[in-house]
Amino acid sequence: MRLRPSSKTLQYSLTSLLFEGIENIIISLPDSLRVYVEEQLQLGSYKNASEYFMLLVQQDQQPQTKQPLETKLIQGIESSPSEPMTAQNWDEIRQAVRERSVKRS
Repeated sequence: MRLRPSSKTLQYSLTSLLFEGIENIIISLPDSLRVYVEEQLQLGSYKNASEYFMLLVQQDQQPQTKQPLETKLIQGIESSPSEPMTAQNWDEIRQAVRERSVKRS
């Protein structure tokens, strides 16, 4: 992590492993946020500022990636009346899983 002083802010130059083709991202933080990030690093929760910001970005992405799945699940539930699962249904599912696991081995 390199710090570059700027007017009333410090800029973190972060090497990004998260995005291909991007080597550095410059983030300007006011002193209050810089102090907070440094406190988090001192607590040992993160290895460096780059890791801290990458995890923030990943947390921000999660709801966006979950939304399409949740939408499809709701559409499936609402698409037609459901029927209770039978013992035969569960046996067929177990058999399909066994067959897939054998193919992967």
